[in-house]
Amino acid sequence: MYDALMEWKEHGDKPLVVYGQRQVGKTFIVNEFAKSNYGTYIYANLNEDGAFRSVFEQEDRTIGNILLSIRVIRGIERMDPDDTLIFLDEIQDCEAALGALKAFNEDGRYKVIASGSMLGVGVIPNGSEGPKPLVPVGQATEIRMTSLDFEEFLWANGIPQDAIDDVRSRIAAAKPVGPAVLSEFSRLFRAYQVVGGMPAAVQKYVEDRTTFAGAFKELDDILSMVRRDITKYSTPENAVKTAECFESIPAQLAETNKRFHYSRVEPLGSGGGSRKAADRYMGNLLWIKQAGYGNFCYALKQIASPLAAQMRRDVFKVYLSDTGMLTRMYGDRTAAAVFTSDPGFNKGAIAENVVAECLS
Repeated sequence: MYDALMEWKEHGDKPLVVYGQRQVGKTFIVNEFAKSNYGTYIYANLNEDGAFRSVFEQEDRTIGNILLSIRVIRGIERMDPDDTLIFLDEIQDCEAALGALKAFNEDGRYKVIASGSMLGVGVIPNGSEGPKPLVPVGQATEIRMTSLDFEEFLWANGIPQDAIDDVRSRIAAAKPVGPAVLSEFSRLFRAYQVVGGMPAAVQKYVEDRTTFAGAFKELDDILSMVRRDITKYSTPENAVKTAECFESIPAQLAETNKRFHYSRVEPLGSGGGSRKAADRYMGNLLWIKQAGYGNFCYALKQIASPLAAQMRRDVFKVYLSDTGMLTRMYGDRTAAAVFTSDPGFNKGAIAENVVAECLS
């Protein structure tokens, strides 16, 4: 991600929007990048900073007045365009700031990064029509940030890059991996399926590899945050339906389904049939996708090029974006079975999900 930010610094000609599910480290990495590369760094969390929101909500929204207001609020005498970065965090909570990205793009002098966890969904999902994205089309470069992949998990656990490269080259050449290396990589892959790639959970595991307790606490907090977001960025009716969709994903993956069934989201005894259930929940499931919490895998009518033309949008499976979150939703017994490779425990859903995550 840092490399992507450096590439944008050198060659980007538009504001940058960094999006992705909550708690993947967007704010952290942009802060690290900004502090190392710019003499003047202006940070604002638009969810918390009402004074900074007012910069964009005033009547005069010309770029000159916006920049002047920023200087006044932050006490900055002069801003060098070549050495200044403006970072607007949680920008989804200020639609006027999102609109200002167009003005920054047209002005072209200042480097601006916007970040948010709910940029794909808008403030209120629009029922069965689906969520409405907030980012102004064509006015910004967009980068999606995800949780750590397995290679990054290995870095966090101190595995040297040359060892990772050696394993990768052996797999590509269909050559055996030494037993000691294979054993350690396999152990860490099982741990990855339990902990997942959310940075806070990984950090807790790295600090104490004798227990998953710290990682579980972080994952519980993240799942609670997901549920709060569903309530905050939805109408009351949609919040209930979106939560039902989200909570149904682990159960649907644990069955031998070849597709996601809307009817299995329905509360017991509600009836109505599959078509009515699809009409009722389609927009809510799209909320999960747009918020970054679901990886969707669509069926094909046939294997032919281009694949996009063969996609069946009504037949799909939904995987969670982070396998650690999924394992945590299944509970402690599943986590123990995955880590110990318990042969008497059905781990198919975890295996499918982690492969879907790696491919994604």
